[in-house]
Amino acid sequence: MGGTDQDETAVDAGAPPQRDPVGCRVLRFSTDAFPEEKRIDRCTTTATTSSWGSAEARELAQQGGRRAARLAAVLRAIESRSADPGLNAVAMAAALGVTPRYIHLLLEETGRSFTHHLLEWRLEHAAALLRDPRWRERRIADIAAEAGFTDLSHFSRAFRCRYGATPSEVRAEAMREAMRRD
Repeated sequence: MGGTDQDETAVDAGAPPQRDPVGCRVLRFSTDAFPEEKRIDRCTTTATTSSWGSAEARELAQQGGRRAARLAAVLRAIESRSADPGLNAVAMAAALGVTPRYIHLLLEETGRSFTHHLLEWRLEHAAALLRDPRWRERRIADIAAEAGFTDLSHFSRAFRCRYGATPSEVRAEAMREAMRRD
């Protein structure tokens, strides 16, 4: 596992530290694969702890700030890598140096699973491409693949469920709107 601070834990402030399966180490978060998240984590911790008076208050702020920064890093990583068809919680955890379970624990706060967040980003990306006139000549299957989908029927069902229209209908409506504006 990555990380350098002994006090970095994968739990909320006030909760006991989570141990790895053998009980040897506190779980730590590594952002080596995403250096911008490391900066944000460090800045959040510094900003939240510099104005607190007691050591206990500073420690609680650090843990809360770290957790929020870690959640933000996971969400940014899902967004930036959503077009990767091989992306899943295991791959994301490996890239961030944490366990898949920790990814799921962080995302519990949002009320949505890793899979739900990933699906939402892929659908948004596909919808944007369908509305983009530069992608007008591309097949819907190509757009689905570009957004990270490997199964066209799954893409079509999920898209219709999310947008209330088929990908073809969304594309046609976008073209009609573009013609009206011109």
